Parts: sequence; structure tokens; C-alpha cells
Amino acid sequence: MNVKTAKIEAFYALAAQDYDGVVRACRQGLYQAPDMAELHLIMAHASVASGRFAEAARSLEAASRSEPQSLRIRCAFATVLESAGEENRAIQEYRLVLEQDPRHVLARYNLATLLAAQGDAAGAIQEYQELIRQEPDCVQAHNNLGVLLSAIGDPDGAIASFERSRRACPGDAVSAVNLAREWAVKGELRRAEEALAEALDVAPEFGEALALSGWLSLQQGHYPQAEQAYRRALAAGFDTPETREGHLLATQRIG
Repeated sequence: MNVKTAKIEAFYALAAQDYDGVVRACRQGLYQAPDMAELHLIMAHASVASGRFAEAARSLEAASRSEPQSLRIRCAFATVLESAGEENRAIQEYRLVLEQDPRHVLARYNLATLLAAQGDAAGAIQEYQELIRQEPDCVQAHNNLGVLLSAIGDPDGAIASFERSRRACPGDAVSAVNLAREWAVKGELRRAEEALAEALDVAPEFGEALALSGWLSLQQGHYPQAEQAYRRALAAGFDTPETREGHLLATQRIG
């Protein structure tokens, strides 16, 4: 089978979601052109779609060898390595992308997220800070950085990050809830309530915000309001042990 026919058959199989057929067609084409990155990429796409991440990683590695200067392929390779459970190799690939292009936003964001998942808070914080320096309106980076700063015991830094996130996107309910939680931890309940009110104005059925609202009401002895907020949180699907416990306690205090 020549390369052109292999590509046509692969695309037809892809449209039919026949992922094994895609792989067969690509392999036939690769007999004729073993270094053709496009066929490796099509095969990787089919492998990802069928959940075969290790196979996808091998295809993307081959494509990257064929086109070593393609940062798009290398970044995709790193992402698939993550999904295949090869986090350390993924980190290496993201760093290689950043060596070639320090302003590659996706590679830096994914690297920071992966470092945080591995428990390297310092490394993740450094990457998020650099990303924010380059992209000051990246809301998710501000939020993730705030969560990390909170986890290492820097509430003021966390609050500053969540505030910057809110300024970058005033309608982001997650930023407002994160900020409210941090104010609550510091005992600034009024400020926490203000931030929560902002979140619930944007997303009235945001379960996490409702649960935190219930907790704040409970701390202040406002038991009917706490019971209502916890009940709404549960109805919104935020069914955690803490939410159920808070709802039970508020109900008992009312009774």
C-alpha cells in the first residue's frame, strides 16, 4: 500500500471511529515511509481516542524523531506520557520544549501542574510565577499558585494570587470561592462572606460555595441559614462528608 492510499484509508477509518483500522492503515504506509511524521501523528490520535496511551506515546516519540524541531509534537508527546503514567519523562519533555521556547505557555502550565501533582510545590510555584510573568491574565495559573501558597502556609501570598485572579476575570466564581476560603481561615469572616456573595451571584448553585457559606453561618450561630446553605449544596451535588456533617449539625442546632 502506498503512502497516499494509507492516509486515505486511515482518515476513513478515523471518521468511522475504527481505531484499529487507523493503526493498520498507518502501519502499511509506514512500511513505505517509516519517517513520515504525519502517519505517526494519525496513529497517535487513534491510540489516544481508544485509551491506548502507551502506544500513542510511542507514535509521538517516532514523530518527534522525524521532526525534532516541532514543539507542537514534543508537547503532545509529553502530555501523552503523563496519561501513560510516565510523569518523569513527561517533565523532561516539557523542559526540552521550554529550552527551545521559554514562552511556550502550554508546556510551562502543564509542567507546573505536573510538578504540583508530584509534590514539588517549590518547583511548581516557580513555574507558575514565571508563567504569570509572561501571561499576567492567566486566571487558572493565579488560582493554582494561590492553592499552592496556601498549602505551604503562605495565606497572604495565596490571597494576593486569588485577588489577582479576580481582577483578571471578575466573573470567575472559583477565584472568589478560593479567596473566601482563605479569608475564612484567617478569621476574616466578613471578607469571606463578601467574596462568597460574589461567587454565588455569578453561580447561584455552585455547591462548593454553598457549603462554605453553610460553614460560615454555622461558625456565627446562624443555624437556619447554615442548614439552608448546606441543603442547597447537597442538592447541587456537592455531597461530601463535611457537607453532610455540617448539615446534620445545623439541623440539630435548630431543633
